[in-house]
Formats: sequence, structure tokens, C-alpha cells
Amino acid sequence: MLGVEDVGLLGVVVGLFDGGFSRRVLGSLGSLGGVGVFVDAGSVGASVAGGDAFVVKLAHVVVGGSFDVLHPVEGSSGVPYLVVGGGESLRRGLTYLVEVASLLSALDGGASYAVRHGPLVQASYYLRRGYDVQDDTPLRAALGYAGLDPGLVGEVVYESRLCGGGGYNVGLAILSVAERLASRASRGAVVAGVVEDTSRSRLLAVDVVWEAARDAMGGGVEGDYLDLGGRLFDAARRGYRELEELHGGLLSEECFCGDLEPPTSAAGYDSLAQAVLAAARREGRLEAALLEIPRHLAGVGDVDLIYWASYTVGSTEYTRPRKRLGAREAVVEELKSRRAELASCRGDPEDLARPLDSVGYTYMLPERPPTCRGLSGLAGATGLRACELARLVKLPPPVRVEYMETPSEAELLGLLAYLHASAELTLYKYPAPLLVADRYSRVTRAEAAAAERLAEAIASRRLPFYTWLRGWARRLELAWPHGD
Repeated sequence: MLGVEDVGLLGVVVGLFDGGFSRRVLGSLGSLGGVGVFVDAGSVGASVAGGDAFVVKLAHVVVGGSFDVLHPVEGSSGVPYLVVGGGESLRRGLTYLVEVASLLSALDGGASYAVRHGPLVQASYYLRRGYDVQDDTPLRAALGYAGLDPGLVGEVVYESRLCGGGGYNVGLAILSVAERLASRASRGAVVAGVVEDTSRSRLLAVDVVWEAARDAMGGGVEGDYLDLGGRLFDAARRGYRELEELHGGLLSEECFCGDLEPPTSAAGYDSLAQAVLAAARREGRLEAALLEIPRHLAGVGDVDLIYWASYTVGSTEYTRPRKRLGAREAVVEELKSRRAELASCRGDPEDLARPLDSVGYTYMLPERPPTCRGLSGLAGATGLRACELARLVKLPPPVRVEYMETPSEAELLGLLAYLHASAELTLYKYPAPLLVADRYSRVTRAEAAAAERLAEAIASRRLPFYTWLRGWARRLELAWPHGD
């Protein structure tokens, strides 16, 4: 873990958590108003000799005085899924497109907030060549299935064209939808995504390193990597000494052993600094280094960072809100790498990635981890050190909430408070409406058989490319415990 030059490691550790932010969130549950929609989509593929197809199944959990689960279907009856001919890459891309497009559909249908199960906008991956399609049919099918009206479907498809013709790209469609989501957020709607499995996430770790490098370099891209590495290491070591002084020497005696030890070797900082400076100089800006940092953070992830900070100085229910910088930079880099196909007819890649400027995130801790000081009080009775007791504590991983910044801060804080309250009620410590959406979006064995039949039909060329089902039907109605 790295510290900034002026404040050191202590400032970064303490700065991960913002007690004022947590108090504002937890005191805002009553400010959540209107109707909200929680979204998840599942999919299953099938492959036979000469044919591939897949099923996508979308679920909307509608909250607001009642609790309904809706699926898009044809009319008032039918099957709640989309069947498309295509392989594994198209399955992944269209499933994601269906989810983000359905957020837009929910907001345009009157919802005041819309939340998906997963990262809010993850476009860079889908800008690759594997997500190009020759025909616009699957894009139109996915967008229509998500609930967008025909006019909006046409606009998004038009903005998904490859420059010079020759097909379409799923990632461009996602960026087109993201631009409209950002527009809705700028008018007060709340748009969010909740990431359940953060065990391998490094967003926060990368941001902390980037901030440390930025401050050590004064925001520029000049400097010697050995000098930068030394400054980063000195900041971390100085911060650790400050932590020891803050805790009266308790940290060095009781609180750290093995994987809980703070960084003690300058070699890793030199390697990291070299990569940061090389990337920054190559592009002429420090932000470019964001994409290089994860390769040099072996064994360090967001969960480790959050719990290390919690264990050291204590925590609140939320980490301090941050911009999600890496997602935007990844989109810019991918657009640049395929400039002729994706960006040459649209303008500057920086402008195309602008919808991601508004994406922020915070980590929500369903349960507060114990602190070093708290565990040290138990150490004498057990014969173990505090750090050994810490390894015996089982905690749910933090949940990352990504959102588009909105002028309606009260609504956003209300949503975060609702997510926290509903997570506390579940065994998995994950927001209940998203667990329900996950349950009802799973493709059953019988539904998956439709993909197999279409794959066989495609192989024999007996059926059309896709089945487009339209409309909405209620699948579940329950009394909503927080309603009137």
C-alpha cells in the first residue's frame, strides 16, 4: 500500500474512509422516493455442428410501495427470454447490452432510480474485434428486448456502426446507451451498478497508487523512476511510523504478522515507479499510467486494502467516494487502438469516452471489520497475537456501488442507505432486490432448450436468426415490507 508524499501512509489509510459521508448516507433512508428498478440478465449458450445460439433472460425487480418481478414477453403471455443465433462472444456482449439498455428503458418508463447487478459501465472489453457483428439484427433484437422504443433503438444502432461500413460493434452500442444514461443522471435520475464479488478487484488499489504517484511527481510526467520509487517508499515507511506513534507502539508489537505486514521493501516501489513513469511519458500524461499499475500490484487488491485500513485505524460503513478513472482510460486506449474502425468517423476518443467522466464508486461494508486495538484486548485470553486472531475472523467482502453522479444527492444517498439496509437483512449481506433479480433472471433447463433448437435450426437453415419477444408481464407480486 502506498502513501502520498506530504501526508504519508497514514493520510491514505485514514482517507479511505469518510465518517461524514457514512453518517449522511445512513441518515438518508427516508429520502429515497419514487419507483426503483433493479436489473439482472442471465444467459446460456448452445452449440451444435454448424450452428450456435443462446438465450438471454432479463428480470426487473420493481420497488416502490409494492414489490414486483417483471420479465419482457410477447403480449401478456409467452416466454420471458430472447433467443439469438451466435457464439460465445456475442452472448456475453448482448447480455451486457441488454442489462445497461434496460436501465435506460426503466428510467424512460418513469423510474426515479435504476440499478444493475454488476459494474455500471464496462465498455472497453466490448470494443474489441471479437464483438463486431456484420448485421444489425442482433443489436436491434437486444435493444428491443430491453424495452427501448423503436426510434431509440434505431439511434443506438446507427451510433454503433463501424467507420467505413462493414458492420457494427457491441461496445459502441454500450457507449451510446451510457451517453444517454449520463444525460438522465444529469437531470436527477439515479443510475447505479452493484458489484457483488470484489475479491479480485483492484480499482481502489490502482487509484491509491495513482494518487501517490501524482502527488510525488507534482502532477507532471517528468522525473527519474528511482527518485519516484524512493519517494513513494519513504512516504509509506514514514506513514507506518506515524501509525505506530498513533497507537503507542502497539502496531509493531501485536498487530502485524505475515500477510498483514505493511510494505517493507523498496524494490517493489522501484519497479512500480518505473512502469508508471514509462506509461506516463509514452502518452504524455500521467493518467495513462493507470493501465500499467495493475500488472505491478501482485497480491494486492481492493479487499486487502480496505480491510488493512480498517484493521489499522478503524472504518465506517463506506469508503470515501472516488471517480472511476481506470474505466475511462481503458475505453480511450481501446478506441485509439482501433481508431480507423471505431473513432475516425466520430471524433476524438477522449470525447467518445466522456460519458464515463461522471462514474464514481464507493465500497459498502455490510459488517465492520474488527480493529487491531479491539483484537489486542482479546489476545491475552487466547494466547494469540492480534494479527493471528484477525485471520480467524470471517467477513463478507465489501460491495462496490458504482453510480453516475447526479444533482440529486439526496436521492443517491437514499439509494445507498437502502442498499445497506437491505443487505443487512440477507444471509449473503448483499442487497435483497438484486438477489431476487439474480434468481429470476436465471435461464432454466427448459428455456435453455430453446437455444439448442435454434442452433440446430441455424445449422440446417430452417429458422430465422433470432426471436424477438416484446412486452412486459408480471411474474411475482409480494407485499413490500417498507411500503404503506
